[in-house]
Parts: sequence; C-alpha cells; structure tokens
Amino acid sequence: MKRYLLLFTAVIIVVTCFLLSARAAALDKDADPVPVVSSGSFICDTWIGTSMDSFSVGGGELTGAEWSFSQGYVGYNLTGTFIPGETLTLSIAGTMGEMGYQQEHKGNDLFMHIKCYDSSGKELKELTENVQIDDSASGTLSDSVSLAVPADTEEVELYGSFTCSWRTPYSAASEMVAVKVILESKPEPEPIPPTAEPSSDETPEGTQEPQATPDYNDGIPSGNYSKPGSAEILNNIEFWKKWEENAKKWTPEEIEEAIKEPSIVKFGGLSGETWVLRAWDEDIDQAIFADYDTPLYHGDLIVTRTRSGAILSWSDMSTFVVSENSCVVLDIKHEKESKFALVAGNVWVNLKKMIHGGSMEVEMGQAVLGIKGTTFICEEKDGISTVKVFEGTVEVTANTTGKSVMVNSGEMLSTDSTGKGTLTMFDMEAELAGWDSHAQQVTAEAMEEADRKSGGFPVVIVVVLVILVVAGVMVVVCIAARNKRKTTGTPTYAAPIQGYRQQGSRFCPNCGNPLGESNRFCSKCGQRLS
Repeated sequence: MKRYLLLFTAVIIVVTCFLLSARAAALDKDADPVPVVSSGSFICDTWIGTSMDSFSVGGGELTGAEWSFSQGYVGYNLTGTFIPGETLTLSIAGTMGEMGYQQEHKGNDLFMHIKCYDSSGKELKELTENVQIDDSASGTLSDSVSLAVPADTEEVELYGSFTCSWRTPYSAASEMVAVKVILESKPEPEPIPPTAEPSSDETPEGTQEPQATPDYNDGIPSGNYSKPGSAEILNNIEFWKKWEENAKKWTPEEIEEAIKEPSIVKFGGLSGETWVLRAWDEDIDQAIFADYDTPLYHGDLIVTRTRSGAILSWSDMSTFVVSENSCVVLDIKHEKESKFALVAGNVWVNLKKMIHGGSMEVEMGQAVLGIKGTTFICEEKDGISTVKVFEGTVEVTANTTGKSVMVNSGEMLSTDSTGKGTLTMFDMEAELAGWDSHAQQVTAEAMEEADRKSGGFPVVIVVVLVILVVAGVMVVVCIAARNKRKTTGTPTYAAPIQGYRQQGSRFCPNCGNPLGESNRFCSKCGQRLS
C-alpha cells in the first residue's frame, strides 16, 4: 500500500512541474529591462489568475516596452513607429481564472480598438476600429482588429483587454489583462535612384549611355529609362511570349471586374524601385512605379530592381518579402485557392493562418510548393528552384516527375529541370542574416513558438494522465478494502469449535462411551484403554 501511495505522490509532483514550466514560458514581468516582443502571454496573479493567453502585434517597428500594475490589473505597453499606408493589426486571447469558494461569475469582457491621431493630436474618429464583447459566459474570448493607416496619421494607438468579473456575498471584484501599443509616424524610405555613370563626350566600347532621370506621370515612367527588373527575367523570351499571349486574352469586361474585386493583398513595405505590370498590359514598358497606395489585382507582375524590395501583406496576416532583382506573379482570383508564382529571384514567406478550407501554393520554375502555415525562403535562379525551410514543413512537388518530397525545418531542397532534387541541411542563422529586420524578427518568433509547442507537454495528455492516476488510486483503495474484509471475515469461534471436535473424537472401543484425553479406563464398562 505504501508503494502505491509513493507512486501516486511522484506522479502528482511531475504533473505540477509540467504545469509550472508551462507558466514559466510566459513573459517575465520582473525582467529588467522589459523585453520588446510582438507576441507572448502573461498572467494577472492578484486573485484568481486571469491570463492573457496570447497577443500578437502585426506591422510597425517596436522599439520599447514597459509594464503597468495595479490591484487586479496587468498591462503590457509597447512603443514604436509605423510607415503611413502600412497595415497594423492586434490580436488577443484571454482566459478567466478559477472561481473560488462562494464566488459567482458575472461574465467576461473583451474590448479592442485602433485609434488614429493627426499632427495636432486630434482623433480621426472616422478611422476608429472597435471590437467589444460584454458579459460573456465563455471562459475564453479572442478577437483582432486591423487597419490600413492613411497618410495623414501621425500617431496610432492599438489596445486590447480581457476582463473577468465576479461577486461574493460580501463584495464584487474583477481582474484585467491588457496590451497597449503606441506607434508614431516615420517618413517613408526614399527610393534608391538607379546608378548612372558619369557622362563624357565619348562612351567607352561595351558600356551603356547614362540613364536619364525618369519623369513620372501618374506613376508611368517616360523618357530614356531602362526596363525594370533583373536581366534573368528581361531576357526570358519564352516568358514574355507567354505573357503577351495571356495579356491579349483579357476583355474590357474582365479588366473592369478585376479592378472592382477587393484585393486580399497589398503593399506593406517598399524600398528602392518596385514596379507593377498589369496582367492585361502586354509590354514591360507599361509597368507602374509602385507606392503604398498602388492597388494589387489578380495576375499582377511585381518586379524589384537592385537594392530594392517589397513586403506583401495578405488579409490572413501572412507576409511575403520580395528581395531585390526578383519577379513574382499574383494568382488571387479565388481567395481560398491563392497562388504565388516566383519567376526569378528570392522571396521570404511567413504564412500565419489559412482561411478555413483554403490553401496556398507557390509555383516555381521547376516545382510547386504546397503549404499550410510555415516560414521558408524560395529561390529561383539559373533554372534551379530552391526551398529553405525555417519552421514547419513544405511539400515540394517536381513539375517534371510529379514526385513529392517533404522538407522540414533546417532543410533545403534544390530541384532542376529533370525533376531531380537534392535535400541537404543549411545554416539558418547565416541565411537569415541576409534579410531585413522584419523577416529576421518574425522568423525568430515563429521558430521559438514551434520549439515551445514541440517541447511542451500537451494539455490533453496531462488531463488523461491525471484521470488514469485517479482511477489507479481508486483501484488500489478498492483492492485494499476487499483484502481487509477477507481478513476480518473469519468467525472468532471457529478455532474453539475445531478444538472441541478434536477433544470429543475419542470413544471407548467396548461400549462407545465418550472419553477424555487423559482417561486410562472407561468409566462405564471399566475397559482398559491402550
């Protein structure tokens, strides 16, 4: 019995350690300095342990953080900057603590907003986004707010809070956890002009004439200006033949419908020179110089030049970072079956969450990537399609053979025109160093989150383990009780009866008279006993 009790105590200690380690993964409120993170979790430990299970800030550049405390309140406050035209988002999820003796739950509240202010500090109320859930009986609430910030905004406030309220026969109280983000406007990065060689009377053989500064008229360049894009895409004759054929198939009605259709992707960042060619425009010279307000439609071709780049923000909070000298095509006619074609260059991809029942594919020159939510880099160069996975798993299907290979975290796969692929490991830290700070931060957070999930103890297993332990203890108790009943069930008079039968079992062989054990003669007939 003692052995079973010791086993039960050990199991309880192990389960408790797992639960404590899970809480230790939350933000450390005592850290100095306060960590600046765009996602995390924390707990208000005043009374019942109401928790901010998760929060996530999208867009902007976070530079500072601090905590706010009071009885029944914990707030995580962030500061930073944003670029006008950028899309900002905040998502939160909170869970009520455990009600104690004589506590009656009154309801849970979730409140969120995004507010914009002009240079004078006046709120631009027509832009305010609010989410409010009051007196909900649900133990957990979650939601998000999002806004594409207009150019005349100087400051943006993102706020989200979760509150649990209760009462007792003598008082009422509540606990609140909140996240507040204050971002100030910063100027858009200046485009990097194309490098022009010094003019001279004579141009050396094998060099080009200096490029004239483009004269922008409604975003369309004019004058002696080189075509946008890398040499790899500009010299791809087969690509442009196919592009011209497809462009001619667009009817005026289809063009009008495409323009009216709300886009699921927009520019979240731009640097240097980025160009957009509509699917119905046949010549690269018709490309539009992109800015933050340039809309993106189904079939658009996006081209970046040297020392340039673009961030594409999707409605599901996914992000694509297009590197310099790259070319991509958007296939976004069907929101649930979005596609992204990499024609040349490099693209960093971070898929947050897919629409229910939806899918996302990346088409490359030699392979197609099937993905459900992960972080990776794809590269198209010299007829070789390469995929490098930081977090999650990507299914790579060769166009030539149709065979699929699963590429996991830390692995890369290069596929050529024959469909042959080489699966190797790569240096994730060195690869990530070549990307911008946004890609580095998001990738690091995605990898940390994946490590926590893989290293943590699933809640379901903990619950099942506890149930099995309780069931085992009950079985041990029942067995012990049954054994005790068997031990105490024998009558106390059993031994005397047996003794009596043994004493009365001696009789006289002559007359049958009962004899005592010490008798030497029968008291009835006098027979001598042997």
